[in-house]
Amino acid sequence: MSSIRRALTAWLVVPLGILAVIAGAAFYAGVRGALVHQFDATLRARAVTIEAATRWDGHKVDLDMTAETMPWYQPGPECEYFTLSEAHDRRMIAASTSLGGSGLPEIDATDSTVLDVRLPDGRMGRMSLHLFRPPPDEELELPGKEAVRTQALATAPWLRLIVAMPRASLDRTLSTIGWALALVCASGMVLLLGAIRFGLARGLRPLRQVSDRVAGIDAGTLSTRLPLEESPEELRSVCERINGLLERLDDAIGRERRFISAAAHELRTPIAELRSLLEVALLLPRKPHEATEVFSEALRVTLRAGAFVDTLLTLARQSRAGASLDATVLAVEPMLRERVRRHEIAFGVPIGTVSCEFEPETRAWANPAALSSIFDNLISNALEHSTDPGSIRCFLGTAGDRTVVEIRNRATELTDQTLDAIFEPFWRRDSARSNQNHVGLGLTVSRMLAQAMGGDLAARLEESDLLVIRLSLAQAAAGSTALAVDK
Repeated sequence: MSSIRRALTAWLVVPLGILAVIAGAAFYAGVRGALVHQFDATLRARAVTIEAATRWDGHKVDLDMTAETMPWYQPGPECEYFTLSEAHDRRMIAASTSLGGSGLPEIDATDSTVLDVRLPDGRMGRMSLHLFRPPPDEELELPGKEAVRTQALATAPWLRLIVAMPRASLDRTLSTIGWALALVCASGMVLLLGAIRFGLARGLRPLRQVSDRVAGIDAGTLSTRLPLEESPEELRSVCERINGLLERLDDAIGRERRFISAAAHELRTPIAELRSLLEVALLLPRKPHEATEVFSEALRVTLRAGAFVDTLLTLARQSRAGASLDATVLAVEPMLRERVRRHEIAFGVPIGTVSCEFEPETRAWANPAALSSIFDNLISNALEHSTDPGSIRCFLGTAGDRTVVEIRNRATELTDQTLDAIFEPFWRRDSARSNQNHVGLGLTVSRMLAQAMGGDLAARLEESDLLVIRLSLAQAAAGSTALAVDK
């Protein structure tokens, strides 16, 4: 598993290490260039010394050099070398005693140059080539010898001087500097790695604290929130998202607990009624017609409890993630008219109490059973709870590419604050809590069924006491064949 700390350490150490290596290499190259330049300057100074000791008397070249003045050209472990010859025919004029009769490597260059060579004794060294014309002998400076001096200047030959020095001292110095740089870089990288790890440990401590706090949250402590003020700016948005998630989880678990509590309460009532009926029936002997009444009442209670359980099962099936219903093209108007008429009869109100306004030939993509259940819940809810049954209005039409059904009724006990609660499981207005014919799941199931068909069910208040419940479904294309639904 990847680690942020290891990744950050690698992303910091590797580039910094590369920069350190580049910087060390650049520094070493600069120091090496300076030392080599200084070494070559010493080599050129040796050549200048020999040039200064060389004279031309008009007939031959004289080299005024002794072992005492230039002891480094004598045989020895640290000896140096030189050769002096004519440039045009390479005729040897003089050579250092340290050569012992051997010669230096030939240089094909025709101009002054410096290069690395292997010396006659096997050591590595640097060799410098110089071309020059020797000045006249000092005796030609005496009075009366001006003509001879002029002739000597004109006839002075071009000489080829090669000076060589062992570079062991230079290599030792460069090696020492190189190892010192390598040691400094290695030590620096170790210290840098330690500093980065320490800094990351301190810098990532808030992340660890957030992780520990989140790990300590369970179902009983969902009300815990991560402190935003104490969180670094980089973690603040993460903490906000976690707090939002905790709030949603807390709300969801709270709804689940309320759901379980309400379901238990709703089931306890019919079970208590059924138990009472049976206990009373067993307590005293009853006549056949009295027993029939008790059994009928027990059956009614049992059927109500069974209907409640069926509603719970429907709610559970539709609450699954991704639950959907098969939809087909339906002619909405006939079904809606039939459901309105049946509920008017069931509630004992005159036919036409619910004022209907329908657009003909209105079609929608829906599931017949689900849509019928939604209509039953909406119409019965309006007839059951409306303060003025004559104010109930039912509208069927279209809005854009949607088929819309709206049911309007007066509801004086609802407010904007309690409007969203009507879709929560088991929610009922105070005046309806004593009515055991309703368990407070009708609108909850209706919204889930609508969403499972790709639609929506929403509510709003108009004129402060006019409840409008709006069902929106996908509209079917005009002229499409509608499914005939058995009324």
